[in-house]
Amino acid sequence: MLHLNEIVLRISESFANRRGLSSLARVRSVAGATLAALAVISLGCAAMGPPAPSIDVIHDHQPDDIPTPQRFTFDDGELASFAYIKFKDAPRLPMRSMKLTYWGDRPVKEIEAWYLQQMPLHGWKHIATDGYAETHISFSKGLERAEVFLKRTPDENGRYFVTRLIIEIGVR
Repeated sequence: MLHLNEIVLRISESFANRRGLSSLARVRSVAGATLAALAVISLGCAAMGPPAPSIDVIHDHQPDDIPTPQRFTFDDGELASFAYIKFKDAPRLPMRSMKLTYWGDRPVKEIEAWYLQQMPLHGWKHIATDGYAETHISFSKGLERAEVFLKRTPDENGRYFVTRLIIEIGVR
């Protein structure tokens, strides 16, 4: 098994031979390559600390500061709704990452107006609204953002249209 210095030496000699360098230039090339390799290794090891503890996925979580329209049902499916919460009560840097999905039968414009009225009551500031294929409303609060997506779509049986509401919360 080759040691690191042997590997660096062979690579440097190969490089020097292809370039037609003198023996002094080869020594300098080997020394430079060795120092560079050691610097990369030591910096990489110094920058790596112990791994951060993993963050558990929370299902069925509905935060207090995100209002939900009446008669909308929370979709607690694993892919439909989930939350990662770390330092949620930290005063300066809460870390919440969530996707909340709801289903109901109200017109998109009605729910859009309702969110524009309700979110500021929970401390959220309206940033922008756009609507192409679906309505998208952006809010911010502190270092967080909330994205509200509304769309009329066929139900799971394809027989009726319902309103899909997705709220994504994360750090700005």
